[in-house]
Amino acid sequence: MFNILKSYAHIGIKRLFIYRIRIASQMLEMIVIPITLYYFFWKSIIDYNPMGYTLPEMIRYIIISNLILTFTHIHADQDLERGIRNHNFGQSLLKPISFVTDIALKHIMDSSIKFLILYVPIIVIVFVVMGNQIALSAIVLFIPSLIMAFVLNATLSFLIGFMSFWITETWGIAAIRNILLSFLTGTVIPLDLFPQFLQKILLMLPFPYISYVPAKILCEPNFNMNIVTSGFAISSIWICLFFIISYLLFTRGISKYTARGV
Repeated sequence: MFNILKSYAHIGIKRLFIYRIRIASQMLEMIVIPITLYYFFWKSIIDYNPMGYTLPEMIRYIIISNLILTFTHIHADQDLERGIRNHNFGQSLLKPISFVTDIALKHIMDSSIKFLILYVPIIVIVFVVMGNQIALSAIVLFIPSLIMAFVLNATLSFLIGFMSFWITETWGIAAIRNILLSFLTGTVIPLDLFPQFLQKILLMLPFPYISYVPAKILCEPNFNMNIVTSGFAISSIWICLFFIISYLLFTRGISKYTARGV
């Protein structure tokens, strides 16, 4: 297993640095431009409407939360759809490493490498430039919350991908997923700025645990521990639900595929 992971990591590093311009464009598109817009947006709001956040605190949170969402937001659904639609799909099921495992390992390694090489240095720079220190207790909680966020978003991506057995195109569902992630993960507006009743509703959904909660753990030393502990339980429930649905879609989809000889 170690050799397999090592091979995927090696390929992932090569894939990351094949097109350096693409890396720069992705960083510009997903980090630099949004953060610049957020800076001026929140600067205007905070200057005239005090809300408990200073501008540096808000910018730090926005940067961290967007980095976390970028890390967790994999596009396995696109790979799954292409693979399932491929006329060689039956052959891919017979490979030593299964079709699903291959896609999962590729995205795990690609995302992990990007996080270690690109995102971790940015996070460290943000805290150093803003004169903040990351508490060890925050790191201890942040790591499992980040892993949970990645698994949560990944299982949702696989669920959408396995729908390719049953529907012609999944891009519409993926687009809805992306819109929900944009608004409900707290990357634009921290969820603690919403009314309490709305926060309680949102915290029952999977989306806040994909970005908001991990970012608050890292940025706010006194973040509500009840939200963190209950978040692990709620995230686990959603992960299990997404996994079960994904498993049923895949197994029944395989039966449909072999039965019809598509």
